[in-house]
Amino acid sequence: MTSNIYEEDEKKVVEAYKKYGHTITREQAEEIWSEYSHVEMYAAWMSMGDNLDAIYDLTIKYAKELGIVTEDDNHDT
Repeated sequence: MTSNIYEEDEKKVVEAYKKYGHTITREQAEEIWSEYSHVEMYAAWMSMGDNLDAIYDLTIKYAKELGIVTEDDNHDT
């Protein structure tokens, strides 16, 4: 388990994925958000809001690319 300043953000990502039926670890959440932040925003870690739907929608592509989520995404954006 990671122990860092991003713990609350990691929990939000885990909850966002749980809402859509995916079980991920905090380590996977960190990997997903870090990849999103790096590729989309050229940053090591972007701050995030509390909207779980937005977190999921912004990151599902990266979760799939990283092999963390493999099933088809049925969530309409």
